[in-house]
Amino acid sequence: MKKVLFLQMFLIVFTFCKNNDPKIINEASLALPEDFISFYDKFHQDSLFQIEHCLFPMEGLPDQMDSTVDHQAFRWTKDIWRMHHLINDSFGLTKSYTMLGDNMITERMLNEKQGIGIERRFARMNNDWNLIYYVGLNQYKKNK
Repeated sequence: MKKVLFLQMFLIVFTFCKNNDPKIINEASLALPEDFISFYDKFHQDSLFQIEHCLFPMEGLPDQMDSTVDHQAFRWTKDIWRMHHLINDSFGLTKSYTMLGDNMITERMLNEKQGIGIERRFARMNNDWNLIYYVGLNQYKKNK
C-alpha cells in the first residue's frame, strides 16, 4: 500500500515539476478549474466527503505550532483531524491560489497585518481532488 501511495505521489510531483510556470490566482480573479470549485464547496460542507478526500497521514503542521512539535515528524491523522469549514472575511485573511499544472493547487490564506496564515495543497489523483498538505494557523515570515 505504501509503495502504491509513494508511486502516486512521485508521479504527481514529476508531472508538476515539468510545468515551470505556476499561475498565481487571487480570490478576486478566481480562474480555478470548475471541478475543483465543485469539490471545494462539497469539501467544506460534508464531513464524510472531507475525510474521504484527505490523504492521511498528511504532512503539514498544527495550529499555533511551538517548539515542542517535531515539525519533521508531525502528520495529520483521522483521529486528530477537525472538520474544515469555509473561512469568512471577518478573520482578515486574503486567499490566493497557485496552480501547478492542471492537477495541483496551493491555497494560502494570509493576514499580513497580523503576520498569520494557513496553507493547504490539493492534488487531483484518479480524477478526484484530495487535500494532501495542511499547515494550520501560524505565524509566518514575509518573503523579502
